[in-house]
Amino acid sequence: MTRRKRRNHGTAFKAKVALAAVKGERTLAELAEQFDVHPNQIQDWKKRLVEGAEDVFEGSAVEAQHNEQKVGKLHAKIGQLAIRCSGATDERTPSRDSHRPWAARDPALRVARCSPLERLLPARVGRRTGLGADATH
Repeated sequence: MTRRKRRNHGTAFKAKVALAAVKGERTLAELAEQFDVHPNQIQDWKKRLVEGAEDVFEGSAVEAQHNEQKVGKLHAKIGQLAIRCSGATDERTPSRDSHRPWAARDPALRVARCSPLERLLPARVGRRTGLGADATH
């Protein structure tokens, strides 16, 4: 007897088979023959569908509340980054150009405050690491 290769069924197929089992129009043996799946597998999918039916209606409210919390945190982070990149400073954070008086006078000589690397990398990683176009590795 040849052994069949293990199959992975997609979620749409599992839902289709489980719904057919829940309807009860056919027996598990008939459904197993129709969908070419073992009856125990159909029974398992049916059980999971029935147990998870409550979550379909409940999950959206919980998920919406969770998403609102995430959005609030992201808006706060965006505000922090906008303040940091705009150059607005307070007495706790010294300006980048405070030790370079010539940079404040001539905007052409000022280093960009928010280059793409500075936004993505920690503060201690700088241009000297060779991550830019002038990398020599």
